[in-house]
Amino acid sequence: MVGSDVAVTEERNGFTLFDVHRDHIDVRQFRWRPPAPIAAIAALQPFATFRIERRA
Repeated sequence: MVGSDVAVTEERNGFTLFDVHRDHIDVRQFRWRPPAPIAAIAALQPFATFRIERRA
């Protein structure tokens, strides 16, 4: 996966959550942008998810 984009570039606010485990990392990316209400952030669903496996 090195050197490749998982998601297209967008001009939005967002954040990424990393769930780190011994053998992999699960990545979830979220996006939000005004004029959507700030309260909508609490109900966001990830627009992209992927797993990074640990190298042997």
